[in-house]
Amino acid sequence: MTAAQAASIPSIDVRTIPPFERHPRIFGMIEGLEPDECFTIISDHDPRPLHYQIETKYRA
Repeated sequence: MTAAQAASIPSIDVRTIPPFERHPRIFGMIEGLEPDECFTIISDHDPRPLHYQIETKYRA
């Protein structure tokens, strides 16, 4: 991946979002993705519970 490609990947910085709004916003971004699209989550902690929620909800 080139630097230009990496710079074009959308991101969400949850450090600036109140905790109760984080997961709904993240899931909103997931729902808006097209096949083969991705985004980056910037967080100040290990998002292990979120990871498990995503795995459970979007299991392929």
